[in-house]
Amino acid sequence: MKRYFIDTSLQEKFESDGYVIIDLFNEIQINTLKKLHKQTSSIFHRTKGLVSNVHNRTYKVNLGIDKEISKIVQPLMGEYLTGCKMIGSIFLNKSNHKINNKLDLHQDWSITNEPKDEFEILVWAPLQDVTPDNGCLIVLPGSHRVFKSTIRSFDFPSLYIDYDNAILKKYTKTISLKKGQAIIYTANLFHGSFPNQTNQPRLAIASTFIPDDSDLFFYVAEKHTNSYIKYQLPTDFHLRYIHLLYKNKMDFKTFTKIETYQGMAEKLNEDNFLSSICRELNYC
Repeated sequence: MKRYFIDTSLQEKFESDGYVIIDLFNEIQINTLKKLHKQTSSIFHRTKGLVSNVHNRTYKVNLGIDKEISKIVQPLMGEYLTGCKMIGSIFLNKSNHKINNKLDLHQDWSITNEPKDEFEILVWAPLQDVTPDNGCLIVLPGSHRVFKSTIRSFDFPSLYIDYDNAILKKYTKTISLKKGQAIIYTANLFHGSFPNQTNQPRLAIASTFIPDDSDLFFYVAEKHTNSYIKYQLPTDFHLRYIHLLYKNKMDFKTFTKIETYQGMAEKLNEDNFLSSICRELNYC
């Protein structure tokens, strides 16, 4: 794996487990982020489940949110990460509506060249204490080492697998955090989150980093053909275009086509997943 962390012990744990936990924000920074959220939060109060500002806010609003979050996060992460560039920051809100907003174990989209150890690095930091009661994360340590060539995008969703699975629950790790702490994980680590069963929303920020020499990619199924295309993305893709994807209004033909693949991307199924983690990680 490429070197992502200045500190050797953090790098070693990241390579082994796919995540590390750090102390990130102080109280002043937390209050600043909460104030920013309050100023831009109308969408969160109307929406159930897990939602981000990039799902349906304008590019101008998303760019403003990214600028203010990144102003705080980027210099702090400069003390931990090396050889990485930041490509965006967002708010993530898990509502307190009485619905089952459990998020099963999954991988995030594959937007970098993972087979060459170029990983998207996610910094997830709650702005309040998080536990299984209000929707903290849960991860499957080491799973990033087993599944780093899966194709994942809007057209090719990740495998979602119940973290209460009888085999997996022995090996998953619950990530309870104090406000100000953060988990840094790689996008291909299987992770999920507990439902928020409290009477308050669970608010977090998420910032994304990729290696300095990496480009962004996205895999798109070619309509009416048995093929899919790899496109190169602009670095502001998440801020500018995600809402169009969810409205089915995205036109990738404006981007550079890198390669066309015949056939459809192979999907990871539950049986292959369980057999792979048993064989590679001895999670049996």
